[in-house]
Amino acid sequence: YYRWAKTLHKRRKWLIRNIYISVVYEDRKKAILSDKIKLKGKQKVDVYTPDSIISKMFSYVESSTCFCDPACGTGNILVFITKELLKKNVAQKEIIDRIYGYEIDNNSVTICIDRLKQLLPDIDKSLIENKIKCLNTLNDLSIQNKKYDAIVMNPPYEKDLHKEFMLWAQKHSDKF
Repeated sequence: YYRWAKTLHKRRKWLIRNIYISVVYEDRKKAILSDKIKLKGKQKVDVYTPDSIISKMFSYVESSTCFCDPACGTGNILVFITKELLKKNVAQKEIIDRIYGYEIDNNSVTICIDRLKQLLPDIDKSLIENKIKCLNTLNDLSIQNKKYDAIVMNPPYEKDLHKEFMLWAQKHSDKF
């Protein structure tokens, strides 16, 4: 009994520490948190990319490139890129011409569009909606022949889905 209780205590301590770290991290980053979303009978949990990682990804490409995030979620990567381009005094019209985002969850797409609209007030919302679309990136035929200068993404890690996204990225760009 003593050994079992000691093991249980260690597991609780580990779990509490990891939950605390997770909560502190999310609070510090002020990430938009979402509930679990039912998607085709499966639970989907959004994982947000921290700004430090996005900054590192952005540093590998030129700011004049055309960016695509094939699993954009609520748009953390696209919002970061937009902010960086605005800092470099790139025109809003030019920015929206350079970014594309695809996401399978319509609620996330709506949030992404709203976030970009806040950053790009001079751009018509319909133009942003033409660039940020709700679709299945891996299977949608309307984007299968498109090429992008750079693929920037944090792919979903369900089963082997991240591998499929990596193959998609290799096919659609030279830089990812």
